[in-house]
Amino acid sequence: MIRYFSKVFSAASALVRGHWITLRYMLKPSVTIHYPDEKLVPFERFRGALLFDQGVCISCNLCVKACPS
Repeated sequence: MIRYFSKVFSAASALVRGHWITLRYMLKPSVTIHYPDEKLVPFERFRGALLFDQGVCISCNLCVKACPS
């Protein structure tokens, strides 16, 4: 009998924890923007997309080491 109530309490506590996490994330502000209506303002230090001129490449792989992605 004690084992039954222990399992019921464990299940109820897991359910409450799951709902609490869901509620916490629902109340956080949204990360995404609605693109056509709102435009993303770039960071002050944003330099734009990197350009790669394949004609001057000497296959040294320094660009691969320097690229953050």
